[in-house]
Amino acid sequence: MRGDRHVILVVDDDVESLEVIAQNLRRMGYEVVPAVDGRSAV
Repeated sequence: MRGDRHVILVVDDDVESLEVIAQNLRRMGYEVVPAVDGRSAV
């Protein structure tokens, strides 16, 4: 699976938590798509 792109959708209505989670996942090498609610997630 080397070279595969891993994208994670993170949904949280607390913007500070969303940013912390997204930042940590990016450091781990994931591409992150942040969303503040279910509507924006889809």
